Amino acid sequence: MTKTKVCRPNGLKYLGYSFFQRNGWKPKPHIKSVEKLKAKLHELTIRSKSISMESRIAKINSVIRGWVNYFRICEMKTVLRTIDKWLRVRIRMCIWKQWKTIQKRRRALMKLGAPRWLAEGLSNSRKGCMAIAKGGLGSFISEKILKLKGLLSLTDHYQEVHSY
Repeated sequence: MTKTKVCRPNGLKYLGYSFFQRNGWKPKPHIKSVEKLKAKLHELTIRSKSISMESRIAKINSVIRGWVNYFRICEMKTVLRTIDKWLRVRIRMCIWKQWKTIQKRRRALMKLGAPRWLAEGLSNSRKGCMAIAKGGLGSFISEKILKLKGLLSLTDHYQEVHSY
């Protein structure tokens, strides 16, 4: 394998960056870099990992800050929006898994504002954690609640540090 090659900038991977052409050549994170970020976040949001939500969110925030700060010169709003959505679903899944029992799930959902019939329906569901997290749980554990818990949004942090 040779280290040097001559190719178009859009086919190049250099220090995790790739390039696309729009009013000149602009950097973006390479697909493999995005996949590595998702793999790290997936590892931190494995539902069988029994750690407190505060420490889980602290580790996730550390990864988010580092990755976004490294790629801050890139154009990547759409990529970050999709990863943000996916990450919020993963965290909702972890919260659902932490609630363990039907009674705890019902009480917690009612505390978040769900009507009794809906809380009972969701808590008695036979669907898996991910299906519940993608479905009805998103309206009760919203992005606002996750921000209050301390979760850093990729898109918000990107807008803070984006250089131009």
